[in-house]
Amino acid sequence: MILGVPVDVYDLTKGWTEMDTNGGGIMESPKSLGLKDGGAIAFAFIEGEGAESTVEFAVEFSSYDDNYPEGEGDADVKMDESDE
Repeated sequence: MILGVPVDVYDLTKGWTEMDTNGGGIMESPKSLGLKDGGAIAFAFIEGEGAESTVEFAVEFSSYDDNYPEGEGDADVKMDESDE
C-alpha cells in the first residue's frame, strides 16, 4: 500500500503525490510524517513488485458545487420593513 498527499492542500483537483514513508520505524507517527489534523490523505494498493512503477491515485471527493447545486439552499430572505 502506498500513501499519498495532495500537491496543493487548498485545491485537491491538482493531484496527489506519493508520501515518503521509507525509513519509518516503530516511532513514526502521522505528525512526524508531516500530516496535520484534518489533512487529506489517499492510498493506493500496488500489486506485485516493481520499483519502476508509477502510482496514480484515483481519489473521489465531493466539491462545494456537488453539495450545493445552483439555486439549492439559497434562501430568499425578505426583510420586513419593521426590521429595518
